Amino acid sequence: MSQNRKMWISAGVVGAILVGGASVVAAASVAGAEKASQETTTVVTPQPQSPQRTPSPTPTDRVVTKDLNTEDPVGTGLRWTEERLEEAEPMPMPVVTFE
Repeated sequence: MSQNRKMWISAGVVGAILVGGASVVAAASVAGAEKASQETTTVVTPQPQSPQRTPSPTPTDRVVTKDLNTEDPVGTGLRWTEERLEEAEPMPMPVVTFE
């Protein structure tokens, strides 16, 4: 058998193994995605509101901003002193429920 023919047979076997492996990985990922979608479903329930009036804003519905001088990055860095960093409170994290 010639070397050229052996090389082509070897390339064909390697190609078949790669295609088989890729198909197994694809099938496993599809099955994993389907299983994950069945296990984790997010349910959003709207709050009932009367159709006649709109709800009044609560203090948490407002966004408070304070413009900082963006042309002075040193001043912005100096604003956060040790005391301000210790007194800073983190933003509330959103809560997501799964059923």
